[in-house]
Amino acid sequence: MRGLHQILRVSWTANLLDKAGVSRNLLESVKPRKLTYYGHVMRKKSEGLEKQIMKGTTPGSRTRGRL
Repeated sequence: MRGLHQILRVSWTANLLDKAGVSRNLLESVKPRKLTYYGHVMRKKSEGLEKQIMKGTTPGSRTRGRL
């Protein structure tokens, strides 16, 4: 970003990416990061809170029916 700013001589308040003709999609940058984090958590040996939340399992049981 700093390089584009210097090359195009555009102020920081201007929309630098539009001037450079570069389009970024937020989902394209977030999705790989989420998958990388998921793989990182699943490789952990311990059954930590993060891993339980990702798997959708929680310890304990609850009663069925009305309380």
